[in-house]
Amino acid sequence: MQKLKTFWLWLKTSSQDPDKTALTFRGAMVGIVAAIMQLAPIACMYVGVCIDTTFINPLVDDVANIIKVALELVALVLVVAGILRKIWLGRWSAPLPPDAAQ
Repeated sequence: MQKLKTFWLWLKTSSQDPDKTALTFRGAMVGIVAAIMQLAPIACMYVGVCIDTTFINPLVDDVANIIKVALELVALVLVVAGILRKIWLGRWSAPLPPDAAQ
């Protein structure tokens, strides 16, 4: 359990400032938002609360797809940049924030 906690701290702690959230973690969160956007119509089938899309202009679907792809690209860039920065700075263990050292 301690190793999992150490890995979690390493993943979510910024390699530049231990008080901030890591770029890798923020990128993953953006990716989760994009995935939720993608899975919302599937969830509609099982939950039963849906919007009738026959009245919605197809342009809205195109805009939603563009936003989803943009979020996925941003997520990918953030995750890769965060991991590369951790490797470049040699942060193989998470620096503890001052309030977590207790």
